[in-house]
Amino acid sequence: MRPPWEDALPTQAKDIMNRDVATATASTSIDDLCEIFQTRNIKGVPVVDASGRLRGIVTESDVVFGGLGRGRHPFTSPAEGKLPGPGPTTVGEIMTEPAISAEESTPVEKLAELMWKMRIHRLPICEKGRLTGIVSSLDICQALAEGRLGSASEVRLPRKRSKR
Repeated sequence: MRPPWEDALPTQAKDIMNRDVATATASTSIDDLCEIFQTRNIKGVPVVDASGRLRGIVTESDVVFGGLGRGRHPFTSPAEGKLPGPGPTTVGEIMTEPAISAEESTPVEKLAELMWKMRIHRLPICEKGRLTGIVSSLDICQALAEGRLGSASEVRLPRKRSKR
């Protein structure tokens, strides 16, 4: 006979996170980053140091808008003409630092709430500061759709407050 907790629905980050995480370092070139995005069909990656500690996160939006406002030398863009700054060449120049993250034991409901409040689509998962996985908004939706989080009526997700 199995203990009841083995039949319990997953409720923590470790139960739904992706452990095969594509990462970048601060010295990764923007070209190499774009290759990661394209080959893995993803839109953002955690940035780690040589020991696997989370340093930040970088997304497609960072690539697109990361060179704006640099202000050092003129930068010519075919789409926009002259933009301030020479334009970034490495992930370290455009990443968001520090990254918002959670631990493996964080309840999925809290992950959803944090992602909703912070308007982010991916959340690195760490243990003792080291990256162990990542949860995306689609991971949460998939787990819910597959019934791994209970029925939609049983899961309490944050509601958007009306502006009055």
